[in-house]
Amino acid sequence: MRRKRVKVEGGGYYHLMSRCALKQFLLGEDDKRAFVSMLHRIAAFSGIEVLTYCVMSNHFHVLVHVPRSEAPDEEELLTRVAFLYGHERSNDMRQRWHGYRNAKLDAALIKEQSQLRKRMGDISPFMQILKQRFTIWYRAHHEGHEGTLWQGRFSSTLVEGGGSLAAVAAYIDLNPVRAGLVADPKDYRFSGFGAATSGDKQASQGLTGIYGNTTNDTAKVMAVYRGLLYAKGGGAPPPLRQAERPVEQTNNAAPHASSLSHPGNDERTCHRLASLHRQHLLHPPLRLQRTTSECCTRQASLPRLGRHPAVLRPPPPQESNHPFSLTSCRKECEFSWKATKGQAI
Repeated sequence: MRRKRVKVEGGGYYHLMSRCALKQFLLGEDDKRAFVSMLHRIAAFSGIEVLTYCVMSNHFHVLVHVPRSEAPDEEELLTRVAFLYGHERSNDMRQRWHGYRNAKLDAALIKEQSQLRKRMGDISPFMQILKQRFTIWYRAHHEGHEGTLWQGRFSSTLVEGGGSLAAVAAYIDLNPVRAGLVADPKDYRFSGFGAATSGDKQASQGLTGIYGNTTNDTAKVMAVYRGLLYAKGGGAPPPLRQAERPVEQTNNAAPHASSLSHPGNDERTCHRLASLHRQHLLHPPLRLQRTTSECCTRQASLPRLGRHPAVLRPPPPQESNHPFSLTSCRKECEFSWKATKGQAI
């Protein structure tokens, strides 16, 4: 049974998120740019304020405010229709409604306007329109893509105002930093903070809305918010490490093992490789070895990822005497870590 979403009457703040199907890295730079443009147009149609956002290669985050407002009148409806469908569609609708009045078809006029109002001021129709329209655009610009683009329903979290709202916004804008795409969140173009620092007025206005639109001094708001980002991110941005660089892909090729290795005694790399093994994204399996000075992987040729990743079941690796090694069960394809302390597994 589908669980009902938590919504509040009279407006509220929501953190919305959705992933690509099978968690694949499907969105390239052109796709992200088109998604952001579509996001703002649909938000204007829905009467929803986008405070900040972040579009990654396999998922996206949006922080929105659904304002407490009355049902839009006829002129407001036509203005919002123009944002999403264009002025030609809006003018045709105006003429049709004028014809309803001349023919005294008030019931048809009320029904059509009420259907439009139901699609506004609500996060569910907002996300439905966004995901459906972007899927249509994506299929038109990516030959050979079939099936769904998104994985299941979107997730929504009701957020309180004040400090909680700013903390969630910082979490969203720090996504590319945590993924290792950039060292400073202002350098990521497909996020609210990155767009605002590049001069995007819509993004700057959204960040101002995080603090309740209490001031028109955008520069001051940006300075306060940037300080919050550095506080959440642990101070000055650290240099990028190879282990933190994402396996972001512009095609369906599986990640290469060499892109995950790095100097240093970091166990996160080993766990990342184990996760990729469980998802059948690395084939053949790698023998992981860890010494007191380095954590390295043996390079291997990796095939393209097919439509059914589950068929790429890697054979079990050879036994190893290294302190940490990856073992596999052929039947259940389970992976586990075993500390051998120098003894053979």
